[in-house]
Amino acid sequence: MNEKIRRTAFLLVSLFLSVIISAVVISIFTAVVYLGGIISNIQMILFLLILGVNVAISISSIFGLKRILPELISNIQGKKALVINYGERKAPEEVQMGEKIHDDLFSETELDIISLLKSNENRMLQSAIVSQINSSKASVSRTLTALENKGIIVKLRKGVTNEIILDETRFK
Repeated sequence: MNEKIRRTAFLLVSLFLSVIISAVVISIFTAVVYLGGIISNIQMILFLLILGVNVAISISSIFGLKRILPELISNIQGKKALVINYGERKAPEEVQMGEKIHDDLFSETELDIISLLKSNENRMLQSAIVSQINSSKASVSRTLTALENKGIIVKLRKGVTNEIILDETRFK
């Protein structure tokens, strides 16, 4: 996540600087021409080269931002999906899953997977989850990706499958 934020900041700064440099170069060129200055071929080539490089930087920055921002925004929104219920205080062993999270923020399959992980010491192989959940392999994979985007689980590659770990800081 930090790398995406750094990359976004880099792209924004490069876009900003390339636009500023382009504006300054165009302003200087226009002022020289307007004031009757004579532009040599080398100066014209230099002007066009500087302008072309900055336009290319601007365009590549825009395309990079277009690719990164939706992912960054969905990660930020996904972090807000978990809501703690601050009702009456109970000992951790008395807290039921429905009291810890709002069921309406999660699909039935997501809740089944969370429950399954809790009952298996907060970690299982993805292949074991597929065999125990009444859904297709693709559906379980999509659901696990959604839970990962919400910050509920972490996937670790284990050979040909993934180890799925429930974020223990969110569930005691």
